[in-house]
Amino acid sequence: MNHATVHISNLLSRSAEYFGAHRVADRASQEGDRALQRGVVGLIVVAIWGLQHLLGRPIPAQTWFIAFLGLVLPALAFAYRSFLRSSPDGGAFLQYGFLILDPIAISR
Repeated sequence: MNHATVHISNLLSRSAEYFGAHRVADRASQEGDRALQRGVVGLIVVAIWGLQHLLGRPIPAQTWFIAFLGLVLPALAFAYRSFLRSSPDGGAFLQYGFLILDPIAISR
């Protein structure tokens, strides 16, 4: 690894330890439930927008965000859930990534 990669890795590790969300009891189960909710809600919202489109009503979102919420976020959420089933103690950085992505997705 080069110096920049090591520095970023150390910074991320220290940040994760500071917040400590990855050390919560029963984390894998809770995160798996949240991942399922994330994926299902994303699909439901896009289905509602699709119905609105078919009915000729305006959709309150841009195309890129519809693709992100309906395809990318559910795919990531379901992959994360699958990963947690096989590696319950892993994925701390993914957990923090979703902690950042969730409010961004909701605020759009």
